[in-house]
Amino acid sequence: MKTIILFIVVLIFLGACSSLLRREREVPLEGRDYQFSIHEDFVAKKFILKLKSFSDQELCVSVDAWPNSLGQLSFADDYVYILVGDEKYPYLKARNFGYCVGSCEVRIAPRKTIKGFVSFPEFEDKAFIEVNSMRSLVYSVQPYFCEN
Repeated sequence: MKTIILFIVVLIFLGACSSLLRREREVPLEGRDYQFSIHEDFVAKKFILKLKSFSDQELCVSVDAWPNSLGQLSFADDYVYILVGDEKYPYLKARNFGYCVGSCEVRIAPRKTIKGFVSFPEFEDKAFIEVNSMRSLVYSVQPYFCEN
C-alpha cells in the first residue's frame, strides 16, 4: 500500500514539474527565441521594425502590437513614442482597428523575419522630429508561441 501511495506521489510530482517547464517556455525570450530591432530610414522618414525568429516554433504577435501595411498601430498612443533628448513625442492617433475577422495575430514562421514600419508623421510635432537627428523610437513587442 505504501508503495502505491509513493508511486502516485512521484507521478504527481513529475507531472507538476513537466507542467512548470512547459509554462516557463510559453514566453519566448529575447536573444534566445527572437530579436527585435528598430532602424531609422531618414530619407523615407520612418522607423523600420524587424522581428527575427530564432525559434523552431512559430511565433505570434497580436495585430494590435504590430503595424499594419500602412505603418499604423492600433491603441499605440499609450505605449509608443519618440524620444528626443528628454522630450517625449507620443503617437498621435488613438486608432482602434476594431474586431478582427479571421486571425487576430501576425505569425512568424520558424527562423524567419517579419518587417514593419512606423512613419514620423504618426507622431506629435513631426516637423521637429524630422529635423532633429537625436531621436529614438520607444516601442517594444512581446511575441508568444502560437497555438496551432
